[in-house]
Amino acid sequence: MKFSDFLKEESKDKSFKDAFYKELEVERVAVEIAFYREKAGLTQQELAERIGTSQSAIARLEDPNYKGYSIKQLRKIADAFDLELVVTYREKGVSLNSTVASTIYHVESTVWKNKKGRFYVTEIKSDNEKKVG
Repeated sequence: MKFSDFLKEESKDKSFKDAFYKELEVERVAVEIAFYREKAGLTQQELAERIGTSQSAIARLEDPNYKGYSIKQLRKIADAFDLELVVTYREKGVSLNSTVASTIYHVESTVWKNKKGRFYVTEIKSDNEKKVG
């Protein structure tokens, strides 16, 4: 089953839809931090030193289950990579291609749910770093 078909079918259930988008929100943050850190060729320790925190704090920020990040932390990370921090709203289910984003991601694999009801994607891949603006 394609991911888009799975999501369309399961999204008919409001509780599924709400849980999915809450998890997707924090997973995007974690994946993007790790993506840009690795792209810059930095270890977690090196990034931590750049923004004045610990390696364990970076590990937490790259953990998709961590929900304690702040705009201040995200801004420091954006500055470390010379990125613009963009916080935006968009309608659920709308393609990232129709929103302003510096890097577009798409899902190329399957979704599964663990025992705690958290949703995960098995692979997220950069879409050739399409730049907008």
